Amino acid sequence: MLPALAFGALCTLLFIVPLLPALIEWRYKRDAAPLKVVRDHDGNVEHFAIGFRHFLGQHFAGLIADSPAAAGVPARPLDPASYQLLDADSVVRLSPAELAARSCPRLLIASAALTLGEKMLYEKELYVGATLQAGAHNSFRAILAHGDIALGDDCAVLRWAHSDASLALGLRARLYGRVSAECAISLQRGSRFGRMSAPVIRFGPTPQASTAQAATRARAPLSLPHDIVDASESRWLVNGSLAIPADACHSGDLVSRKQVSIGDHALLHGNIKSNGDLIIGSDVQIDGSLVATGKLLIGPRCTIKGPVVCDGQVVIGAGSVIGQPGAPTTVTAAEIRIEEGVLAHGTVWAREVGIVAARPA
Repeated sequence: MLPALAFGALCTLLFIVPLLPALIEWRYKRDAAPLKVVRDHDGNVEHFAIGFRHFLGQHFAGLIADSPAAAGVPARPLDPASYQLLDADSVVRLSPAELAARSCPRLLIASAALTLGEKMLYEKELYVGATLQAGAHNSFRAILAHGDIALGDDCAVLRWAHSDASLALGLRARLYGRVSAECAISLQRGSRFGRMSAPVIRFGPTPQASTAQAATRARAPLSLPHDIVDASESRWLVNGSLAIPADACHSGDLVSRKQVSIGDHALLHGNIKSNGDLIIGSDVQIDGSLVATGKLLIGPRCTIKGPVVCDGQVVIGAGSVIGQPGAPTTVTAAEIRIEEGVLAHGTVWAREVGIVAARPA
């Protein structure tokens, strides 16, 4: 009898022991506060650049003018072999082995302007206190520059890059991480990107579009759709597909439970949402946002002032402008294909892939 009771007690104990923390918390509720989740790395495109500035302030205080001084516990000293402080001549000194491998494994810090050659891999972060000029076929882990950054053709940024001025990339750039600039970013044909943020983002040559004809063009008010479900509070909810004819105008939000198509030269003051594809013709002006669950196709020379959000693919035609100076917005989709000649203000975020395509002939 006793062995059976002991065996039962042992089994009960083994069952209860893993549950003790949960039972104690259920009884005393000592850990009821919500967990603190820091999401700066998701919301701020400059998160890594800010962290690198703090790193520079910890290890090179006084040398880097724009790095905040570290507070609290001093940082552990760096291995002198892990970094290189460039002299006033800003010449990167590479060993024969590094030259043979076409790879620099050290952190590089230049307080003055820096000019780099071509066909090198820079495995660690690079800081430049002024302007950075690099040749073709280089790959960079990360770049932080106080001045302009200019990279040649076929260059790659593996993690992130930030310029306190402007960032210009050559043909066929590959941007795998986050890229940001305080003034402007310029991409050329054949480039691939992920997440970019700047007051001005140019995709290839961007000629100034003329708005004189758009301002004087005659337009007809949009007629009420036959299958409308709701038309209250400046919003039309349409049960089926919505086709907006060319040269139409409308003030108010438009929501369709199916596809939306917008004809050439339409002028819409409001937000557009499509539970399907959203197809926009040429020379269309929309003062609100665009939201689509399918594909979102924006024709050439369109002006979109609000956010562009799509679950699938976004295609933006040459000559189009997204956002406004002083009023940045966001373009986000799984895939973004932008033709040369597009101008964006704010953030362009391709969650899977972004491509700069050639302007149609």
